Amino acid sequence: MEKKFLYFQPEYVSKFKCDGQSCSAHCCKRWIIEIDKKTFKKYSNIKPKSAAEEITKNIFKNESNKYVVKLDKQARCPMLTEDNWCSIQRKYGEEYLSNVCVTYPRMTYSFGDFFERSLSLTCPVVATQVLLPTEPMAFEQVEVSEKIHSNLGRMGIIFAPVPKNLYSHIFSIQFATISILQERSIPIDGRLIILGFFLDKLSEIISADKLNEIENLTAIYSSENFLKKDALDIIKNINFDVKEHMRIMFGTFEAIYGENSDFAHTDQNLINAFVDTFNLTANENNQISLNFLVEKYEQLNTLRKTVEKTFSTVFENYFLY
Repeated sequence: MEKKFLYFQPEYVSKFKCDGQSCSAHCCKRWIIEIDKKTFKKYSNIKPKSAAEEITKNIFKNESNKYVVKLDKQARCPMLTEDNWCSIQRKYGEEYLSNVCVTYPRMTYSFGDFFERSLSLTCPVVATQVLLPTEPMAFEQVEVSEKIHSNLGRMGIIFAPVPKNLYSHIFSIQFATISILQERSIPIDGRLIILGFFLDKLSEIISADKLNEIENLTAIYSSENFLKKDALDIIKNINFDVKEHMRIMFGTFEAIYGENSDFAHTDQNLINAFVDTFNLTANENNQISLNFLVEKYEQLNTLRKTVEKTFSTVFENYFLY
């Protein structure tokens, strides 16, 4: 009997289908498309030889000694048809796709015997399915066959950088995180605050090597009583000091991107966006007052609340992703 593996995943993973006609085949344009050695050999052995050459003439070895597809003048994969379907898959079947092409945009993470699966938001079809629904994101546990699970099934598995002694707690930690982020009686920024408290306490437990306390912590933070009452009380009692917040934020920004920083010119677009957003105009002494920054923050905060209310479900789905 074929071995089965239990996966935890959002329901959108099962619903996803790669459709070049829906997304204009973005992953087949302007991207580096790698072909694994096994697949290149399979292409080379296609009969007749002229058919093999028609495919392999568009593949070369790059400076890293890896096979990659040579894009055409429109920066499209030469195997892409006019109706945005893969001519190789259409003619020879999915088993002739390279590891990259058959896997993307799927991602599988391993936490020992616990597996999670999701899809990359770099795919526009996935981004639409993940971010735009207004109903809470649903999750499921599914059985996955050995063929799909294993590397022989060409579904590469990413081994999560998590200590092994936490593997048995991953599901409960995930459940608590999902419960917090989907509690819509709390504004999205409030949910992030509660999530921060949860992660701080979790970090303290892990640092103190008291892993037996994790299950109790996750049970509290995912409980309806906590989320409907205690969490709201915590948020109400938080005293937010705008002036101190702006002092720390701009101090940090100056330390990272200031003139004397090693990163002063590394990301000019980010710096320009930051300056434009806050309309940073220095006075005659080439200084910006803290009171001016506080005023700008208050103006932006009003706008933020409007944006948050309009797109709260998008933010929620993004954080859950």
